[in-house]
Amino acid sequence: MKTLEICTVLVEPGGSPHIPLERSIADTTALFATAGIRLRHQVGPKLTGAEVYAILDIGDCSCEDPLTDDQAGLFIFRERMQPHTVAVYLVANVGARYWACSRRPPNVPATALAANAPAWPLGHELGHVMELPHSNDSRALMYRYPERLRGTPILSDDEIAAMAKSPWLREEP
Repeated sequence: MKTLEICTVLVEPGGSPHIPLERSIADTTALFATAGIRLRHQVGPKLTGAEVYAILDIGDCSCEDPLTDDQAGLFIFRERMQPHTVAVYLVANVGARYWACSRRPPNVPATALAANAPAWPLGHELGHVMELPHSNDSRALMYRYPERLRGTPILSDDEIAAMAKSPWLREEP
């Protein structure tokens, strides 16, 4: 079975999650299982000395724009992570317009997620890490506005095929 390994890293001072992180991980795990992908979660270290990144400047979170200094600085913190492990940095805030952002340095699987994010931005951003584009289907995980999703989102056959090709997946028994 293909496995996507994620490591959550709390950037202090963080907020208390709006949707408990465990629920978001469980929901994402169940959805990814429908695509034949096992999600393995490990809790990483709490970052101390990185408080400057708790309110993370992500700019416009556009793939065409360069990384902000905050993103470039935060994403180097990958202590004890394998190169294929997706770092999920839990920050207090990523700006007024967003819940999360997966714009990152090349070949660094990572995303930043606001502590007060609703249920589905974690799965949505992991989709971006696996190179999935936005969808116009309001039922899809990759819908442009994941905070508007109601119920369990869907993955199209094309999205499942694209996820299966992600370099961040590992084949495990």
